[in-house]
Amino acid sequence: MLFFGRCHQSFSFRLSPSRIFFYLLPLLIVPLIASNAFSADVSLAWNTNVELDLAGYKIYYGPSSKGYTCTVDVGNHTTCTISGLEEGNTYYFVVTAYDLVGNESDYSDEVFEYVAKTDTDGDGISDHAETDIYGTDPNMSDTDLDGISDGDEIDFWGNSWNADSDGDGIVNLLDWDSDNDGFSDGGEKDENSDPSDPGSIPSLLPIEIGEVNPDHTWTKVELQKSFVQPIVIVKPLSLNDDDPAVVRIRNVDSNGFEVRIQEWDYLDGIHGEETVSYIVMEQGSYTLEDGTLVEAGSFETDNTSSSEVVSLNKAFTTEPVVIAAVTSFNEEDAVTGRIRGITTNGFEYRMQEQELNAQVHATETISYIAWEPSSGDVDGLTFEVKKTADVVNHNPDTILFDQDFMNIPVFFADMQTTDGRDTANLRWQDKDFYGVNVNISEEQSKNREIKHTTEVLGYMVFDFTG
Repeated sequence: MLFFGRCHQSFSFRLSPSRIFFYLLPLLIVPLIASNAFSADVSLAWNTNVELDLAGYKIYYGPSSKGYTCTVDVGNHTTCTISGLEEGNTYYFVVTAYDLVGNESDYSDEVFEYVAKTDTDGDGISDHAETDIYGTDPNMSDTDLDGISDGDEIDFWGNSWNADSDGDGIVNLLDWDSDNDGFSDGGEKDENSDPSDPGSIPSLLPIEIGEVNPDHTWTKVELQKSFVQPIVIVKPLSLNDDDPAVVRIRNVDSNGFEVRIQEWDYLDGIHGEETVSYIVMEQGSYTLEDGTLVEAGSFETDNTSSSEVVSLNKAFTTEPVVIAAVTSFNEEDAVTGRIRGITTNGFEYRMQEQELNAQVHATETISYIAWEPSSGDVDGLTFEVKKTADVVNHNPDTILFDQDFMNIPVFFADMQTTDGRDTANLRWQDKDFYGVNVNISEEQSKNREIKHTTEVLGYMVFDFTG
């Protein structure tokens, strides 16, 4: 039989801490009522008592040594799981044995366990809080990619984290642009602007421009600025090597992208070094000081035989210049894009492979920048955005700049029409302070003919100062 009272010292259940084992189980943790704390489970195991009249065991535990506030009768089992423990606290445990008539042994030696918070992405919020309360991703420190970590954003919003400041159906914590002013919450916060106030916007246009000289191999472009949702355009292609080719982009992230020159599939793929311009903007809609509207965005499409209708987030006052680029590399076949039907509300877009191919292509990400025709200075960057008349074809055509640039500017251009249906893209040469020569380049996979009807060209020019 079991011995109690003064005899409890000889009771075989009185174990040393080394004979009681603790381990955590990855079980579902739910929030405590009226608390931001989260509960966890701790599992316990101990050695079996050998008395014939053993009936079961009880677990005593609490948040302080010898301060046991809870008791669990586990029956005649040598393991149990204690649930509802608050993460971030230490708990102390002992076990007793009792016999068939209810006699109970003294406590075993005390053991303790710290119930750690699990925070996979290191944003200061436990995984269980992210999953069960906030709806954030426990594997991403910045779920909405707005430039503020989830933990810092909860601190910023306080009790209004689950409010919807702009009424778009997305709570502030999960909304990249909580006031729908076209600027990321992180970008506004960094510029001491209020992410909840659409009238409070950063003074700087989030933009970076430059030139790079890739060949047919992938070149990594490291950005000087860090972007949250970068929209990248790299075009048009210079005319150093006259084999028809396109610019391909892949692996766009907050710090850079990769670019290479890809010849059309019927050629040998070896291409000399070219000069291409790149422009990177934070995704969003912007209004410059003079009222000019600018939008940077992206979409996905596999359309080749018909055009994808792309709607702008805000209606423009005049038809914008639109430049667009394929910014993923989901299929090896060379591909370009064609624009048409530009209005104040949107445009149409489709991809083109070489004419010899069946016009089928995998879904790709397309990035675009729409900018109302204008010229001036924004944050010290001189710019000119215009359209040509319907005059640009396969022959070199000279564009003369209106602005007086201090340096040879960075040049971007795209056809604004699809009057000629043959697969084609723009090339340029002889760029200087005053202008540039451009022409439309057709590939020759199907035939040798390279004449292209006239198109409207949209271009953007920026004074590159380093």
